[in-house]
Amino acid sequence: MRTTTRFQHKNIVLLILAVLLIFTLFHFESIRSDAAGTAVTVQEVYDELNEVRAQYGYEALDWDGALYDCAAVRSVELKSYFSHTRPDGRAWYTVNKKVMYGENLYRSTKNRDAEGIVARWMASPSHRELILDGSYESVGIAGYTENGVSYWVMEFGY
Repeated sequence: MRTTTRFQHKNIVLLILAVLLIFTLFHFESIRSDAAGTAVTVQEVYDELNEVRAQYGYEALDWDGALYDCAAVRSVELKSYFSHTRPDGRAWYTVNKKVMYGENLYRSTKNRDAEGIVARWMASPSHRELILDGSYESVGIAGYTENGVSYWVMEFGY
């Protein structure tokens, strides 16, 4: 019976991961940014982030798939509770305590390109501090849009 339970848990975990992967591939690839139908991609926000870091003399952050997965979870959570606290009351980093060490959130109903999104983060002292923290080595970024509101999350790691 124990083997059956492990097998069932393993299948459930694999199913959840498959659903997340499909959702991620089809929903997070690009976020609508204006009425003309142009899209802001995660790649564009990532490139803009590293361009800004370079302007201030910091090295580019490596892309981290595990941090991206965390950012994807957090971006969807933000639609119901926009906070560094998760909707269930736990701290933001509990998505994956092993990789998450800093978090930037962004919400907007305005149409912004990647430059505009990163500029908004840079205009906030606490968000800017994380972007220009030279001790971070990696990042994962995800965006989610629902009902005309865009939610972006940047997760930082070492």
